[in-house]
Order: sequence, then structure tokens, then C-alpha cells
Amino acid sequence: MRQSRLVTAVLTFGVVGMITGCVTHRSAPRTAATSASAADDSPVLEIENHNWSDIVVFALHDGRSARLAQVTAGRSLSVPLLPQHVSAMGTLRLAVHPIGGSSDYTSETLSLRTGYTVRLTVESSVGRSSVAVW
Repeated sequence: MRQSRLVTAVLTFGVVGMITGCVTHRSAPRTAATSASAADDSPVLEIENHNWSDIVVFALHDGRSARLAQVTAGRSLSVPLLPQHVSAMGTLRLAVHPIGGSSDYTSETLSLRTGYTVRLTVESSVGRSSVAVW
């Protein structure tokens, strides 16, 4: 009887330990005020995918690349450009890679300021894609 209680206690602590170890850390919830100020401060990237393939968009600056978004074929998506996506001088280049495709697109260097909007339009021929900033 005592041995079965010991086994039950060990198994219970083991299961509780495993569950506790699997719980992910969650950051504090953002309030409406912090979300609004973050959205007002950062430039926004609007992506329109006219291509037949899903695409992946990267930010390039200072010799680094960061994956920004994946956009389904024929869809649009809007994402904020965070400070780590832009160089210290406020510039970046956008790169587009169609999933399963071989042709890529890289934009010219874009100069961004707070509140700017960048529109990336990916055409059916990726090489004819365009970028506008306002």
C-alpha cells in the first residue's frame, strides 16, 4: 500500500513537472493605448500579391535579413515595420521570394520615417513588382 502511494506521488509530481515545463511564457497583454502608439510610430507595409504563388517577404538592411510576412496568392496583407526591420539610418530594401519559384524581386533602397506607408505590389511576373512610399 505504501509503495503504491509512493509511485502515485512520483507520477503526479512528474506529470505536474512536465506540464509546468511545457507552458509557454506569455508577455503582458498590450493595452489599447500602447497598441495605438506603436501603430502610429512605426511605418506600415501593405503587400498585394497578384502572383499565382504564395510569397515570402523579407526586410534587408545592414547585411541582415528578417522575414516579414508570408502572403497567400491573390491576397493582401498589412504589417507594421518594427525598428529591428529598419536600419539606424531609416532605410531598408524589400525582397520577395515566391514559394516554389525561382525568380526573386529586390526593391531599391527605401528611406522611411514614422507614419509612412509602404505598398509592395507583387505582379504575376515577380520581376515586374513595384514599391511605393508615402
